[in-house]
Amino acid sequence: MKTKIWGGKPFRLFSAIEPVTDAEGRPEETQHFEPGTPNLNRYGHLSFCHFAAPDLPRTSGVYVITVDDEPVYVGKTRDLREVWSSRGYAQIFPSNCRRKTKATGKGQSTSCRINHRILCVARDGLTIGLRIHETEAPESLKASLIEQLDPPWNRQP
Repeated sequence: MKTKIWGGKPFRLFSAIEPVTDAEGRPEETQHFEPGTPNLNRYGHLSFCHFAAPDLPRTSGVYVITVDDEPVYVGKTRDLREVWSSRGYAQIFPSNCRRKTKATGKGQSTSCRINHRILCVARDGLTIGLRIHETEAPESLKASLIEQLDPPWNRQP
């Protein structure tokens, strides 16, 4: 089935999320900093992967990350392509790992957290999917889906 209905809205399967792998088929991992490095966000010391989600529309919407077709994370954005590009979840750079400050504006702890979780699931060989629902008003839909689905990756540790 290509479309799932959540919160009364259709979410089409956009693509599988497949991290870049090495010659043995294991996800390639990057770690920019050691634990204890000053000024890291709470996920900045973790390992990350790189993946691509090509041809996403430049539109606002709600997205659901699935693992073996079960929802694990619900997010919203004003630009689906941007959040799933190398400027968002798809590749973590050292600047993403820092705490966000007024001076730099850098730091993306959510991107670090979600990318690391994608890496962990990929290590286990599970299928990671991306489903989207395009909408100009994603805020209320995201909130109601989190309440309805209780996705584990939306829970803060």
